[in-house]
Amino acid sequence: LAKANRIVLLGVGTSGNVGHLILQNFMRSGKSVNWINDPNLFVTYVVSLKKTDVCLILSQVGNQKDIEHAVSVCKEVGVQIIIVTSNPSPFFSENSDALLLTCPAPLHSSVHISIVSNLALPVLYVTDALAISLHRISSKDFLQRARVSTKLNNLRITNRPKIEENNQ
Repeated sequence: LAKANRIVLLGVGTSGNVGHLILQNFMRSGKSVNWINDPNLFVTYVVSLKKTDVCLILSQVGNQKDIEHAVSVCKEVGVQIIIVTSNPSPFFSENSDALLLTCPAPLHSSVHISIVSNLALPVLYVTDALAISLHRISSKDFLQRARVSTKLNNLRITNRPKIEENNQ
């Protein structure tokens, strides 16, 4: 990733939507980063990639045919392929330059989150680690940036104009 000229994030469903968060982290590196979560556009973006580019494919479940097709096109174009998934399929291992396997998020039994969130967290964990290494910043600095972002977001939420109720 550090040597990549351009990084393209591909994903479908929850993994594709998580790509938007990952895009924000990777953009801070100063690299050209694109995020595509529409499988109809995968080929359009991939065919324009060069051997100096990297395609980071996000697929927590790993059973989407659109993802397999994107991997095949990336392979044909000759770009570096990194796949983040929980699916150790032979197809992924044979056709990627790096296969980063995830697992369900380790949560305490008292924590209740949606199935979608439980699918998204492992992808976020792995890609946050990639972003940290790409930026060459410490995890302490990365956490500090996250705290500042959270604080600013909370300010934005608490400073919304109040909607007055109409008591008629």
